[in-house]
Amino acid sequence: MRRIVSSPALLVAAVAAYALLRLTEVLTASPFIDYDSDQYARVAAHPLWSHGFLAGEKPFVLPLLWKLLPGPAVHVSPNLVYGDIRPALLAQVVVSIVCWTVLALVVARSLRHFGARVLAVAAILGFSCSMGITQWDHTLISESLSLSLLALLLAAALVLMQRPSGVTVAAALGAMFLWTFTRDTNAFYVLIGGPLLALVLARRGWMRLALPLAVGALLIVGASRSTASIADRGGLPTRNVMVFALASDPQFERFFVDHGMPNQPGLAQRLGQRPPNLYFTDPRLVQFRRWFARSGERTYYEWLATHPGKLFGPPLRSFGRLYTPKPSELAVYRDYQPLPRVLPAWVDPFFFPGSSAGLAALLALAVAGFAFAVAGRRVTRLDAVPLAFLAATLPVAILIWHGDSVELDRHLFQGTALTRLSLLVLVLLAADRVLEWAYERGRVPVGLQPKGETA
Repeated sequence: MRRIVSSPALLVAAVAAYALLRLTEVLTASPFIDYDSDQYARVAAHPLWSHGFLAGEKPFVLPLLWKLLPGPAVHVSPNLVYGDIRPALLAQVVVSIVCWTVLALVVARSLRHFGARVLAVAAILGFSCSMGITQWDHTLISESLSLSLLALLLAAALVLMQRPSGVTVAAALGAMFLWTFTRDTNAFYVLIGGPLLALVLARRGWMRLALPLAVGALLIVGASRSTASIADRGGLPTRNVMVFALASDPQFERFFVDHGMPNQPGLAQRLGQRPPNLYFTDPRLVQFRRWFARSGERTYYEWLATHPGKLFGPPLRSFGRLYTPKPSELAVYRDYQPLPRVLPAWVDPFFFPGSSAGLAALLALAVAGFAFAVAGRRVTRLDAVPLAFLAATLPVAILIWHGDSVELDRHLFQGTALTRLSLLVLVLLAADRVLEWAYERGRVPVGLQPKGETA
C-alpha cells in the first residue's frame, strides 16, 4: 500500500494543522444570513419524514445537518427567530475539513511517485483554504456544504475508477445523492457526469457495475427534479428571469401572451417585487398566478427550445463569466465584514485562480499534461473522473444562466469550483506521469522516486 509521506506522524500533523487553520478562520467572523437561510430553516423545522422536509422549499441535506444540531433557528410562525447559529457554521466546516482531506488522500494514493503525492496533498488542501472556498464557511446557506460534498463525490468517483466493485459503486451513488439533494442545480452535473463514468466502466468490461451506476444516477436526478417540481422550487427563479425578459424583449412578451399569459400593464414591475412572497398576496397578480401555475415554466422551456439564438447566444457571448464570475457579485457574501484569510492574498490565486488569465494557465497545464498522457499511452480510468465532470460544466452553466437572473454568479459558482478542481486533478495526474517518465529514464532525483509501496 502506498504511503503518502515518509512518516505517518507527519501526515497526521499536517492534517491537524490544516483543520486548526480552517476552524480558527470560521470562529473569528460573524455569520451571513439571507433570504435563503430562512428557507432552509423552515425546511429544517418540519418533521424528518414529512412532505415539507423531503419535498420542501429547499433541498433537504443542509436542513438534515441542522436537525442534528442544537439550532440554528427556532421556527416561530410566521417568522423565524435565530438563536445560536455557531454550531451550524462549525458543523459545515467540520464536514468541509473531512471531505477535502478525504479527497486529498484519495488523489495522493492514486499517484505512484512520492513527490507527486506530497504535491497532491498540498494542492488539494491549499485549494480548500482559498478564499473561493472559505468565504462560504460564514454563510448560513448551502454553498459550503455543497462544495464539501463535491470534493467527497470526486473522491468516491476516483476510488470507483481505481477499484470497481459493488461497494465503490454504492459509495459513488451515495455521494451523488448527498450532493444532488444539497442544491437543485447539482442534479444536472450528475445527469451528465454519472452516465459518462458508467460508459467508461462499460467500455472497460464492467457492464454489471456500469448499469447500476447509470441507472442509479438517473434515479437520483429524477427524484431531485420530482421534489423540486412538487415544491415549485423553480417558480421563483423562472419569474425572476421573466422580469428582465419582459422589460427588455418585446418578442419574449409576445410569445408568452400568445401562450396564454395575461397581458397586464406593469406586470414586470409587480413580478419583481421584494420580498418575493409578495407575489402570492398581490391581488393584481391573481390571473397571472393561475396561468403561471398551469403553464408558466413549461412555456418558458418552450420559448428556449424554439429560440436557439436566445438559448445559446447570451451565455456564450458572456463565456468568461460562466467560468469566472464577477468578483463584485460574490463580494457581498464576504465584504459585509473583514473576513480572515487562511492563505495570504498573494498565495491564494495559485491554488484557486480567480481571474480568466489564471484559469487559462491552469487549463493550459491540464491540456499539456493530458496530451503527454495520450502521446505516451498513459491515460487511465482516473482521467475519466475530472473529464466527465468538466464535460458537464458548459451545458449546466447555460441552464443556470437561463434558470435565474438574480444572484447568477453565486449560482454559477459550483461549476466555477468544479472546473478548477477537475483541472487541478488532471494536472496532478500529469505531474505523476511526468515523474514516471523521467524515472524510467533515470532523470528523477532520489527524493522523488517511487517509494513507500508497502505500509
